[in-house]
Amino acid sequence: MTGLVDDLRARLHGPSGVRKELLREVEDGLRDAAEAYEEAGVPAAEAARRAADEFGDPAELAPLYQAELDACQGRRSALLIALAYPTLTLTWDALWRFAGVGEGVASDESVTVAGLLDLSSYGAAIAAAILIPLFGRASASWIRRLALGVGGLGWLSLLLTVGTSIWLAQANDASGARAMGTSVPAMLVVALTVASTIAVAISATVTLVRVSRSRALLAVR
Repeated sequence: MTGLVDDLRARLHGPSGVRKELLREVEDGLRDAAEAYEEAGVPAAEAARRAADEFGDPAELAPLYQAELDACQGRRSALLIALAYPTLTLTWDALWRFAGVGEGVASDESVTVAGLLDLSSYGAAIAAAILIPLFGRASASWIRRLALGVGGLGWLSLLLTVGTSIWLAQANDASGARAMGTSVPAMLVVALTVASTIAVAISATVTLVRVSRSRALLAVR
């Protein structure tokens, strides 16, 4: 039975905690099945063999378990996107409106671009939120596509956000940067933005790498 679990472990890639739990459930199930055979009078070695035979071929079952791991990875990334962007957008809006930062430094063009940035952030969040429940209904192949889509959405929205933010910083005069640099709330919001940006980048990258890697390995095996 140990060899079967090890074989399955080598075929699966994804969130370590969920992966360990899946393998633990497999091991417990095999052990329970073997013990049931032993209680019926079957020798231990034969009981273990029968339990493994009942479980099936790891090569055939791995895609099913991998789909669960891919779904978990995709949901995590989608949830982060769905929460991060609205939080950042609302936080920045609150900063401009109530903290007195940036008053009188933004041009009409910058305001328009900032509004479009807000819309794109909310759009990415809504798209991610819509994808989350789909992971529970899709087939294994579609779960991989959805996970890859979430990873792509994360990077696309991230590049758009960072690129637009850089443009806005360059479009405004230096007084805006000085105002933010002397405001504690602004510095906290910037720190939150940087942390969230890094988190989205890592999550999107991990999702793309893990799902692409698992798909390639399953295809080879």
